[in-house]
Amino acid sequence: MLKAFDHTLGNQRGVAALEFALVAPILLLIVFATIEYGWYLTNWTVLTNAVAEGARAGVKAREWESDTHAAEDPKEFAEQALAEALWTVEALADENFDIEIIEADSTAPRRLRVTVMDLPYRAITGYLGKTMLPTVLAANAIMAFP
Repeated sequence: MLKAFDHTLGNQRGVAALEFALVAPILLLIVFATIEYGWYLTNWTVLTNAVAEGARAGVKAREWESDTHAAEDPKEFAEQALAEALWTVEALADENFDIEIIEADSTAPRRLRVTVMDLPYRAITGYLGKTMLPTVLAANAIMAFP
């Protein structure tokens, strides 16, 4: 009787495969969640920096004409810098961004506002679904003219 009991305890074939089958989905969820959140944070950081770069380029534009330079449009400079800095998006649609010059008043100097709203975010793996990550990104930057 004791010999039969020893035989059943000694037969461990297939246990590692069973344990792997139980643990693998959890490990894959952690790996893909890390990849997906990393890609989301990359897109968010690039968008935030691109909006700031657009505002920075817009306020640096020379709006006056001189002997050596033609007048430069701050909105055009801001749009060009925004498009160049936003490398994660193939083409920025006109309805996704707004560039506005806010005139000076008694409380604040003349400013340039660059806003990107409802920029579609495309997941890299799609493993987490639309409920775990946002589907659109947005950012805003305001800089004063010198």
